[in-house]
Amino acid sequence: GGGQGNGVSGNWSGTVGGQSNNIYSNSTHSFIGGGENNGVSGNWSGTVGGEQNNILDNSSYSFIGGGQLNSISSSSSKCFIGGGQGNGVNGNWSGTVGGKSNNIYSNSTHSFIGGGQSNGVSGNWSGTVGGEGNNILDNSSYSFIGGGESVGVSGNWSGTVGGQSNS
Repeated sequence: GGGQGNGVSGNWSGTVGGQSNNIYSNSTHSFIGGGENNGVSGNWSGTVGGEQNNILDNSSYSFIGGGQLNSISSSSSKCFIGGGQGNGVNGNWSGTVGGKSNNIYSNSTHSFIGGGQSNGVSGNWSGTVGGEGNNILDNSSYSFIGGGESVGVSGNWSGTVGGQSNS
């Protein structure tokens, strides 16, 4: 489907344009729409563009819209990264819309980061809308941070709307 140096080893998969993109052999029904140096190694998964975005082993039904250096970790199914730079998702049914250096940590299912920079979620059914340096800590489930800077939440069913250096 065009481009240069793209590789497709997965069954029922394809790439349309771009350069040096790869869909690996353990991927079926997967797609790369363009960009450069993107990789897909999950079934029914895809990325539309950007650079050096990766959907890793066994991350089925996952999607990266674009951006740079975004990653959906191994065995993180049904995940989403809209774009941004350096964002990571490592939990099922979780996603980040954008921003920079935001992370949903290991085993954090059903979790969300809207955007911002350097925000983190470690807990199930938890999320932060934005801000900078905000963290839901210690596997805190059902927790929320609206925004702010350097806000930390620890404990189940915990939350803060925003602020600075709250914990």
